Amino acid sequence: PFSFAVQGVYALFMESYPIVVHLLDVLTHMLVALLLYKLIVQFGVNKKIALLSSLIFIFNPNTVIAIGWSAALMDRHYVLFALVALLAADKYIRFDSKYLHLIIVFFSSIIAILSKETAIVTPALLIIVLIVQFKYIKTKKFWTVSILWLIPIVFYLLYRLPALLTSFNSSNVGAYSTSLLNVPENIWIYFAYPFLTNITESISWIFLDMSLIWIAVMLNVFVSLSLGFIYKFKFSI
Repeated sequence: PFSFAVQGVYALFMESYPIVVHLLDVLTHMLVALLLYKLIVQFGVNKKIALLSSLIFIFNPNTVIAIGWSAALMDRHYVLFALVALLAADKYIRFDSKYLHLIIVFFSSIIAILSKETAIVTPALLIIVLIVQFKYIKTKKFWTVSILWLIPIVFYLLYRLPALLTSFNSSNVGAYSTSLLNVPENIWIYFAYPFLTNITESISWIFLDMSLIWIAVMLNVFVSLSLGFIYKFKFSI
């Protein structure tokens, strides 16, 4: 609902002033990159690596297509508000425990899930806090933030439960058919995707030579391991 409302406003400009729409897309992307930079620094990584990470994010094929394609604003919005929630959550858990941070986490979670359903996975970002210092799993602050982040998602899933059950019980077969059996395959493809330069959407992997996909996977493994050896594995994760 949130993203469609924004898209309705965009539609007012698309025919006569498409530059306005694309400019807003780029500005949103810049805001996400700035939040990412701030978060990486907040998690203890030096500013040069944080800047490099943000630049990689800006030009990553996984993100660029969602900037040039204005209808993909859902992807930009849910990532934006997920990062806002994580920023506030980490501040509450590790630094300054203000109620304002809890309010930001709660409402950012609401807007993220109303931007795109993929936001149901965003509370998993709190794992990063535990990677920095695992001791926080024993604190009341960590679980308070976790519950507040999850509440909007739980209510949304309850609202969507009939449709979800229908999707899982459907016998239809297609590119977007719902099955838990798709999870391992999707993880594999998404891991390879940044290095599959000759496809636009990940679903197109079925048209590729399997050796190209394995090369892409190994390249990503190599990059991840290299970052781990240079900057510690805690940060490469």
